[in-house]
Amino acid sequence: DELLRIHAEPVVATTMYAQFRVFQAARESGIRVMLDGQGADELLAGYRAFQPARLADLLRSGRWGEAATFIRGAKANGLPFREWAAAAEYLVPRRLQESIRKGFGREAVPPWLNRDWFASRNFIPAPLDRNADPEGLKAELRRSFQRTLPLLLRCEDRNSMAHSVESRVPFLSPPMVDFVQSLPVDLFFDASGRSKEVFRRAMQGLVPGEILERRDKIGFATPEKAWLRSLQPWVEKLMSEEQISSVPPLNGPAVRREWAQVMRGTRPFDFRIWRWVNLVAWARQWKVEFS
Repeated sequence: DELLRIHAEPVVATTMYAQFRVFQAARESGIRVMLDGQGADELLAGYRAFQPARLADLLRSGRWGEAATFIRGAKANGLPFREWAAAAEYLVPRRLQESIRKGFGREAVPPWLNRDWFASRNFIPAPLDRNADPEGLKAELRRSFQRTLPLLLRCEDRNSMAHSVESRVPFLSPPMVDFVQSLPVDLFFDASGRSKEVFRRAMQGLVPGEILERRDKIGFATPEKAWLRSLQPWVEKLMSEEQISSVPPLNGPAVRREWAQVMRGTRPFDFRIWRWVNLVAWARQWKVEFS
């Protein structure tokens, strides 16, 4: 409830709560200014989701050998087939992209959304055309910088200011942003698909090798699955027909069915469960009415 009050909107992940507690601990320790690495992944293609776009660029330009090496590296680094195979979306017409998304369980309108509610409001989903830009990776970097990053920065600002701590983001200083965005994207990955390659090289001799050579991508993770399991009564109360009916964009039966499958262990845990719960909790706390 406190986090929803501070943010005044649904919080996309429990990592935001963990970040809130980090700033709280900093305040209690007398720290007033902190440095944060926010923006590095969006600038330097650090997220694994950028790899399919890079692979598509290699294939589109006929660099077959490099593409094969990239795929082998991506597989060796643990990138699931469904993720690197998504490169096909960047190479086919828009009408075929939705078929690919459905094949990987990423429909434009997933079953947990109330399709009738959206249709009654003349909402027609328009999935992103990933083949619209011949430079797939540059387009993805641009979208991430313009869409994802502002959300993360806003959350960080709310969390830090809640404890009167100033959070600074040196990766987003204008000279840094201007310089990195002027670089050719070939510098962002090595041949095997390792990300942030130009930055790793620049930091040689300054940062320990065991850090520079890391290939795993670990975010600011929380035990979200364990948390939600331990809060099962609270989760199921929010997912009840009475509560979830107040949020008509959600398909209550589908949401409850997926949660039950996760609890039984017949379906893998998905982070969207937290988003459903948080959306309902936010709507209840702020008395939101959906027209």
